[in-house]
Amino acid sequence: MPRYRGNAARNWAIINGEKEFAQTIHLMIAELDAGPIVLKKKAPIFSDTYIGELYDFVNNHTPSMFADSVDGFENETIIPTEQPKDPKKSLRGYPRLPLDSEIDWTKSATFIDRVIRASSEPFMGAYTHLDSEKFIIWRAHVEKPEFSYLASPGQILDRRKSTGEVVVATGEGFLVIEDAETEEFGRKKPIKIIKTIRTRLGLDISNEIVKCKREISDLKKLFEET
Repeated sequence: MPRYRGNAARNWAIINGEKEFAQTIHLMIAELDAGPIVLKKKAPIFSDTYIGELYDFVNNHTPSMFADSVDGFENETIIPTEQPKDPKKSLRGYPRLPLDSEIDWTKSATFIDRVIRASSEPFMGAYTHLDSEKFIIWRAHVEKPEFSYLASPGQILDRRKSTGEVVVATGEGFLVIEDAETEEFGRKKPIKIIKTIRTRLGLDISNEIVKCKREISDLKKLFEET
């Protein structure tokens, strides 16, 4: 605060590409997160900062910040700072649901990487689909291609045996997946899960409809036979 108010401030800060995050102690008033600021402690957000690190920062500093706030009021060394009244100077953050972490491969690699970092532990992870199975991406990084290329978003471009990483095309740039998980394979290096570059990540709706129709047809036949 005063910029971020409400829910999921740490997650939204990563997704929005902020350079720092501030843990704030403030006085409570009727309006949400609008009370005078008592203390503030900042943490940098780098291109490889994950949400768990910001949670650790908050957990490590909040008790001492609260104690310092109480002492400051008792000693009259703290004067709370009023927050701006202009609504344009603040952002109301709303809760993020697990489905908000589904990856849209048409977005840029930079944006997708932020979603992954904002959705990692202690949350359920950003995800896409491999065939029909949920494919969770826990860690990744952005890579700028050094050559011109033609590929559809979500297309697997490379399987790196030396690192176990898998490279994916996005709407802009490459995303290199470092750590992934599926129900079938568990959590491991993505090269152990994705076996060929003839693979496309993301849910194929048309294919799913065909599969559902086939299964319904099979069930109808089974009922007719019985």
